[in-house]
Amino acid sequence: MKELKITKRMVALLSVICLVTSVLPTVSIYGVGDAQNAGDIIVSEYEIAEEFEVITADNETKEILVDSELVNAVSEDSIEKLVEINPEAEQIELKTMDNFLESEAIPEQVAILTDDNMLVNVNINDEILEKVEPQDILDIIEENDLDNFSTVTINDIESIEYDDDVLYSMEEVSDFSEGEILFDSEEELVEAVDEAIEELEVVGDEAVENSVIGIETQWKASDIMRTTTTLRNYGSQYVWKDVFIASAARGETYTLTKKFSTSVTLSLTGGAVFSGVSAKSGLKTSVSYSVAKSYKYSGPKAPYNSREYRVKLYAGNCYVEQLVRGYPSKNLRKYYATYRVPVKYASYSIDKKIK
Repeated sequence: MKELKITKRMVALLSVICLVTSVLPTVSIYGVGDAQNAGDIIVSEYEIAEEFEVITADNETKEILVDSELVNAVSEDSIEKLVEINPEAEQIELKTMDNFLESEAIPEQVAILTDDNMLVNVNINDEILEKVEPQDILDIIEENDLDNFSTVTINDIESIEYDDDVLYSMEEVSDFSEGEILFDSEEELVEAVDEAIEELEVVGDEAVENSVIGIETQWKASDIMRTTTTLRNYGSQYVWKDVFIASAARGETYTLTKKFSTSVTLSLTGGAVFSGVSAKSGLKTSVSYSVAKSYKYSGPKAPYNSREYRVKLYAGNCYVEQLVRGYPSKNLRKYYATYRVPVKYASYSIDKKIK
């Protein structure tokens, strides 16, 4: 009789265990170093640390890295949600906006806690990781109306690097048809000017007689040589414009009915220059982003129901200072100007759950 009672209790206990395990969450979280069975589904008695692992119901291990400031700020539900919306990620990092801004290397998958206490999920194409700056991501987060757990995906980026530089140029006033000659260094400029002066001195008075009206014969041959030194410095890049391209709902596809194109161009925004040739030499005239007609944009996967496609165009200020020596003789002039220079574009999409 006792044996029968024990058997009944064991059966009842097993039934309770089966019932409990059947209603537990599908994501399990374990502290680093815990020797849990990957087949178990246990969420209790865990603490979020700077490093820990999540074991999914499919026995997949997800490594979670958390900024120390966020260890006590994020919840178990938030971790489970991030794992759910990043099924292919083996590692997920959680960062504050400040720490993300200081990142030396951006991870392919990261979740950023905004100043409004929203977790924004960010995915980046691994082929363009090295081209993306942390500030680019934060600009997208701050300038768009995002919901908690929205996903930002950076799809493509083209970037141009400009270095502060000094350009040297020479022009023979007696022969404008040859145009302006640019040199990479002051030494090359001086050498070229000396050679030109020697040629003019050999020709003698004939060079002066054939030069521009107004040059007096008592002037030296060097008086009809004009040189320009151009200093260029670059300010920080900024978003020139953020353009909407298309949107698509979950399970739907949107097709472009005409070619989409947008660009940021090189332009003088203030001041004046003496020589546009040296001021603009080597600068990209435009950065353009285009998509062919009939291109198809697909909607997001669950749990999202809306995906928006956009492109940001970036520009920077190029500050130009030109120092001009030469004709008219005994004259030294300075010019100051600012150019808007194209820097890059970044195409991206935003997945949201619109209620």
